[in-house]
Amino acid sequence: MPPTQGALIFGTIFIISGIFAMVFNATIIMALCRMRRSILSRIFYILILNFALIDLLKSICLIVWALKMLPTSISSSMYFMKADQLALMILRFSNLATILNLLMITLNEYAYIVYPFHYRQFVTNARTIILIIACWLIAWGFTLSILLIRSRKQSIYIKPDCLVQQKQFACFVRTGQTSTEMEYVYNIVIIVFCFVCLVIAIVCYSALIRVISKIIRTDTSLLHLEELNRTKRQLLRRNKYVIVIGSVLSIYIVYLISYSAIKFLFVSRLKRYII
Repeated sequence: MPPTQGALIFGTIFIISGIFAMVFNATIIMALCRMRRSILSRIFYILILNFALIDLLKSICLIVWALKMLPTSISSSMYFMKADQLALMILRFSNLATILNLLMITLNEYAYIVYPFHYRQFVTNARTIILIIACWLIAWGFTLSILLIRSRKQSIYIKPDCLVQQKQFACFVRTGQTSTEMEYVYNIVIIVFCFVCLVIAIVCYSALIRVISKIIRTDTSLLHLEELNRTKRQLLRRNKYVIVIGSVLSIYIVYLISYSAIKFLFVSRLKRYII
């Protein structure tokens, strides 16, 4: 298969996936906006709305990024190049924001099940919104920091006293090596951050499984009583709850491992330039 044909197929798949994701997340956002009263009263809906907004941004940027793989003249325009750079920046932000949002959902479910009597006391709508804003700022901070590091890679420092002494070649100092080392440290920090989030998620889910298993065993012991149908419904609902939380955690683990693997490969490539 020629490289151009492979790029065309790859770009088409990305664009179709981005369109489906955009429609899906836009539908979720519109449905949640119609349920504004329920959203304002439930923490989980606020986190899902935040999740949908991040994924909507990611799907739009994915479409823009994949357009350059198609044989069109739009990819050669200056406006498209600027849009492509902006899309890459938002994609980096969205990846980090997704990790933080999944961590918030995991911690929210952990607090709701393990500490049910203190949940409303510690977890409020205002604190949740503040935490979401903080996560967005953290994700943007990481994103803009790597852009500043990479911009230094192409910079040239001119010593002001050199030009007076007619020493032209000694006046220019490149900062590429320093930038590469800083970029290496940045990606190591991201890998460690993903590992910490993964450990927190696994610990929380293990605690959730223990608590829900105890509740299920208690409900099972009540099956011989009069409220048989009600107890069975409770067992079914709690089993479904475990499956839902397990699915979220599985997606989280796959996302963290894949994102960390990409960063690890990038770090391995950077290490050769540093050495």
